[in-house]
Amino acid sequence: MSTITVSTTIFENTSIVWDLYTQSKHISQWYIFSPGWRCTHVECDIKNGGKYSAKMEAIDGSSCFEIKAVFDNVIPCKVISYTLQDGREVRTVFENLDGATRIETTFEKDIDKPVKSQHDRWSDILNNFKNYVEKGSV
Repeated sequence: MSTITVSTTIFENTSIVWDLYTQSKHISQWYIFSPGWRCTHVECDIKNGGKYSAKMEAIDGSSCFEIKAVFDNVIPCKVISYTLQDGREVRTVFENLDGATRIETTFEKDIDKPVKSQHDRWSDILNNFKNYVEKGSV
């Protein structure tokens, strides 16, 4: 299956970036792919075999859905690999850049959705995370 990759560099220490990326109380603050949506509940058991779920709701209450996954490989401050509920695989790599962190996420594309919209959605989420970290939202 073909993949899509998105990445960003965050000007913060990798251990802090890791904590903000993997703790439920923070994920619900930045895991937003569009201004009309919000993340209302997150469970993140960040370990091999651990489960992840995030409930997304339209701000106007018109729609909601849940994203579920199982962690396949977790190496703290380095790698998170997981399988989504639809069977697609995702891998996120954290690279320590001496005071900054590069995050690269590669995911199997959904054959039922346009590649550009998938890229843009995942890129928007990653940019929200970057803004959350760099604005000192913690």
